[in-house]
Amino acid sequence: MIKLKDDSQKLKKEWEDLRFRNLKLYEITLEYTRISNILFGLDTVITDIFRTDDEHRNNLLKAKAVYYPSVHCYWRGVDVRDTELKDWQKEVLLLCINNTYKYDIKKPEKRTLIYHDIGLGSHGHLQTS
Repeated sequence: MIKLKDDSQKLKKEWEDLRFRNLKLYEITLEYTRISNILFGLDTVITDIFRTDDEHRNNLLKAKAVYYPSVHCYWRGVDVRDTELKDWQKEVLLLCINNTYKYDIKKPEKRTLIYHDIGLGSHGHLQTS
């Protein structure tokens, strides 16, 4: 089951709109959820989908991180909570998602799923090119 981190109307609307703005990312998020639920009995909690460049810059300032462009500003990123996942479960999800969905064949170093922390807390990051 997919859950949203809070009752935010903004996040709810973004999830509803994602299938029209980026169907591939919507489907990848559903697959991530399906795998997590079947293998581990866990729900997926979405914490972020779209953000403006200004919102992204503010997040980076809070994290004391250097600016870089974000796929979230283009409807190409979904953040999911990872606090309930053990390291081995993350590895299984990384293998399943990254072996099934290629980020961009012209950029083989990029991955569709990563787990990272820019300074605001560890989370899963699903992305498309």
